[in-house]
Amino acid sequence: MSDVIEKAVHRAIERMHENLAAPLTVEEMARTAMFSKFHFTRIFQRVTGCHLDASCPRCASSGPRSFSSPPR
Repeated sequence: MSDVIEKAVHRAIERMHENLAAPLTVEEMARTAMFSKFHFTRIFQRVTGCHLDASCPRCASSGPRSFSSPPR
């Protein structure tokens, strides 16, 4: 997967971490990553291995903190 795509997904994950008190919509996350909602949901799954819904056991049990930020 392209480094640019991975960085975009991780940008959205960082925004999730910064806003844990306020839920983000898929549209807001996609906008942060600068992708359409449709494309973002597809690349999010490829990069993280989880869907953006609660069907992923890792995500559902740990919440957004389970996603790690990229190394700097």
